[in-house]
Amino acid sequence: EAMLERKINSLIIKYATYLEALFNSREGGISEQISEFTAFICGNSRDERICIYDSVKTLYKLRSTAVHGGSTGVSIDSSLLWEIQEICETAMVHMSCYSCEEGWLNEKGYQNFIRYILREYRFSSG
Repeated sequence: EAMLERKINSLIIKYATYLEALFNSREGGISEQISEFTAFICGNSRDERICIYDSVKTLYKLRSTAVHGGSTGVSIDSSLLWEIQEICETAMVHMSCYSCEEGWLNEKGYQNFIRYILREYRFSSG
């Protein structure tokens, strides 16, 4: 839906919702968690993961503005939207591959995967 969306606020909200559906474990701050999980799943190197992390954090800042009725259209670089679309597509492909792993599809297997990422990886650039 986000790829077909013409209203910028709706587009931002749909991309953020998509990433939440894949990576929200219901533990901790959503924007931090989603940014870290997305970076882990989509990035191939530390530098690439940091870039993805920063892009998803930016998406969440824009999402917050959009959800609370602010205008995001002026402050968005179109290259960011292309990058977010690519990140979402990559996340979908990679998570589809993970879904073939034994146990990943059930709730306990997914929660174990989330705990592993929380314990092993942090990609903030600050």
